[in-house]
Amino acid sequence: MSEYEIYTVAPAPFDRPTAEVILRTSDDVDFYVYKAVLILSSTFFETMFSLHQPSLDDSIIHLRNGLAYPVIAVSEDSQTLEHLLRFCYPVRHPKITDLQQLDLVLEAALKYEVAVAIELLREGLHSFVHRHPLHIFAIACRHKLEPEAKLAAVQWGKGSFDDDSLDFGKTVAGASYVLEMARISAGAYHRLLSYVRTHAEISFCSWPAKPGHWHNERTPPFNQTGVDTIIRSSDNIDFRVHKVLLVLAGGESLLSQDNQEVATDGLPVFRIDAVSEVAEELLRMCYPPVISGSRFESGSFYIFKDVVYTANTYGMSAVIQAMKSVWKNAMEKSPLSMYLIAVACKWTTESLDAFQFLACAPIHELYAMELEKTTADVYHRLLKQHHHCQVIIHEVMTPYATAAEYPRTDVSNGSWRKEWAKTVDGRSTRTIPSILLTLEVERRRNGRDPRSLVDLIRRSQQMEKQVKEALSKAIVLLSHLLFEPEAIRNIFLPLLLGTQRSDLASPSEFTLTPGAVSARN
Repeated sequence: MSEYEIYTVAPAPFDRPTAEVILRTSDDVDFYVYKAVLILSSTFFETMFSLHQPSLDDSIIHLRNGLAYPVIAVSEDSQTLEHLLRFCYPVRHPKITDLQQLDLVLEAALKYEVAVAIELLREGLHSFVHRHPLHIFAIACRHKLEPEAKLAAVQWGKGSFDDDSLDFGKTVAGASYVLEMARISAGAYHRLLSYVRTHAEISFCSWPAKPGHWHNERTPPFNQTGVDTIIRSSDNIDFRVHKVLLVLAGGESLLSQDNQEVATDGLPVFRIDAVSEVAEELLRMCYPPVISGSRFESGSFYIFKDVVYTANTYGMSAVIQAMKSVWKNAMEKSPLSMYLIAVACKWTTESLDAFQFLACAPIHELYAMELEKTTADVYHRLLKQHHHCQVIIHEVMTPYATAAEYPRTDVSNGSWRKEWAKTVDGRSTRTIPSILLTLEVERRRNGRDPRSLVDLIRRSQQMEKQVKEALSKAIVLLSHLLFEPEAIRNIFLPLLLGTQRSDLASPSEFTLTPGAVSARN
């Protein structure tokens, strides 16, 4: 197919009429290049040109000065491609002084497997580490460049941070984030925070533990006889099922003629757009639990979101409800996993429920495999929301710790948080007021203060009531603000800290546990 449109021709040496092929960029600039140069520089193009090439009649052909050139469209813009090709040609290598441009060229070099460019560009990253360590960390993690990620983390770890600060930007989590991290996993961001706090040896680009491989074998109840339908996954694994169970689960669209393939063993075959491990869990959710079993029952939720997505695709409402029941049963034991899953599934109510469990829990050391399939901006937003809840707690408790008639209990310096951080299974074993009471009693004993323990308990109960009310109202506010925590501090906090408000909920309507703040039904 020939074309006569006029395209911009790239500058020398990418304008030679003796070239053999055109690389056309996303901004419609044509680079006239030699196959031999590309083959020697790029294993990607070496493989491409070694394959059978379509005839000129079947290719997009550009005509220039009576000569026909096959056209290969690329997704890069002209500036990025020119920088990359100059690494391939026997010309002066480009000097890239802009970090964003270097990132784009590195991404293209990795995509097209241009070894010489990759090596030189990785060296170029090092020159930016001292000025932009977090940006380099984000670039390195996105491209899985472990040495550069470690170099950037070490440089950033030399800084000074205060996890007890009321200013989120001064904490490790608040300071250690830039917008470019929205393109890396929350797992990599979690590992950076862990390194900054502990300086322990760690791998940033790889997971600490990966889920076990699923074996492509038809397991019960999908290998039994007496069934009437076969569901075939996208990776060609067959599951023998009972049609009536799929229909009862709302899976009629699975059995659409559009999905039907050639029968096997006399049974109709329907193709599902899901890999075998996802298809298996989806089908297990259609069966009674005593028959099917599920990996979710053992606490493995790595493909939970994929199963929900597939169920939504095929309109399987009964499966969605079953998945929500599984989610609810697991929330108290795995609140971080359930929060990340709910956010990924866009379940607003469930996201709020999970955040209620996390709002009063020391979550910085919690890890969940779902972090690896979540972008860092989601996790950063959770940590920011969590910090704002801690600010609310601090604001409520400060008057009790600084009252003139009482000896000062350390609050602002974070001693209560250190006590609170002693956890079992990732959750605190004590309530905040009980820690403050302990600290105050110890202070009074040391000072031989004559005031009664009854008075201390009364003050502790009063403080506990205000903490519950403040956090409960704040969490409700989060649901209306789509989890934008800044409004808690700027808009709602003055109202929350008002004294003797008649519109505040009764303390009997709420329960404050070490892992949750929630309204009683």
